[in-house]
Amino acid sequence: MSIAPDQAPLSSPEASDSYGARVNAAIRRCAAGEPAGLAALYDATGTWVYTVARRASADDEQACTLVMDVYRDAWSHSGSVDLQRSCGVGWLLHLLACRVRRRSADG
Repeated sequence: MSIAPDQAPLSSPEASDSYGARVNAAIRRCAAGEPAGLAALYDATGTWVYTVARRASADDEQACTLVMDVYRDAWSHSGSVDLQRSCGVGWLLHLLACRVRRRSADG
């Protein structure tokens, strides 16, 4: 699996700001109830969310389940994130980390 340039972690401040702005805009669209916002969020972040989920999982099936759970949580809770005080990418990573911990605790 290769990471597309628009999904890879970016190093220049301008590129990072652009990527972060794109993710934040997608989260705002989710909060507004726009299904296209969820698609945009997945397009922008799906590769790295899957990569982290796969590294934290025993197999592909568990990783895919984690990814689905993270985006379901993102859709359900997008209205509660304060993007003026937090980064949308960090929030999404937090959702993933919570899911991984929950799965680890459940055994």
